[in-house]
Amino acid sequence: MIDGREQSPMQHPEVLANREQFYEPVDLKTDLTCCGDERPVIGIGESQTLVSIFGGPGANVAWNVMVLQEIAKPDSATTTFADVTSEITKQLVESSIKTTVHSDDHTEHADTIDLSKNPDGDIGCGYLKLRQTISQVIGDRGDEIVSILVREKPELYANKQSLLRKVIEANTALANRNEIFTSGRDVAQKAVDEGAQTIVVTGDHVAKVGILNLEKNASFDTKSAMSADLPAYNHNTWAAIDSYKEVQNEYGFELVDFEASNDVDAVGTMLALGVEEIYIRKP
Repeated sequence: MIDGREQSPMQHPEVLANREQFYEPVDLKTDLTCCGDERPVIGIGESQTLVSIFGGPGANVAWNVMVLQEIAKPDSATTTFADVTSEITKQLVESSIKTTVHSDDHTEHADTIDLSKNPDGDIGCGYLKLRQTISQVIGDRGDEIVSILVREKPELYANKQSLLRKVIEANTALANRNEIFTSGRDVAQKAVDEGAQTIVVTGDHVAKVGILNLEKNASFDTKSAMSADLPAYNHNTWAAIDSYKEVQNEYGFELVDFEASNDVDAVGTMLALGVEEIYIRKP
């Protein structure tokens, strides 16, 4: 379990092995991206396996850049999350990454998003809607997050726990800065204004398993997994890192620092969404 108790030796491989059948080949530059939501897409994108990154690549890279800015110079990250998402989405779209934002059919009552409706209201994407809350959870459950990442990725984090702690502290600082947060719908609109596409997912959150996938050019087929009653949140760490590489020259942070921030963020997002088991899938 993720409450600090040791996993059963057979539980970890079984959970991953049961879901291995749902990983399909994808390409970040030719396939549509999506969020790490476990719910299947309806309408645009429903017939393909999408490249899943929590929040979509624009918002995901944006938040982690803000975290790294905060680490490098405390109190320096004062631009809104929406505006940084806009800035990075523009760069990713110019780099031919099919950046998206998403909502759900509970919020939109349709299989498309009309952002002109209720522009300051909710959006059916936890990463955009609950961004401040997710960072509060990262601060509140920091010890747990470190434990998970050291357990699952000891080759990187056994000797880099201080880096993880810096990321957690930066999330806590940003979570207390109310002025950088607007509505999730505003973040989505800013991304769409810069060329992000929109998709809609359907159904209710039911998954209790979360996977950080490290295998390059592979992603999780949420529709097939849900149909087989084996849903899981899936965050393609490789795709988040490759997205950041497209803007790295602009921001200058080392890849290892971005990876640490991204891993903390992905685990924190899963915890905030009620995930009970978190694993890393390695090549």
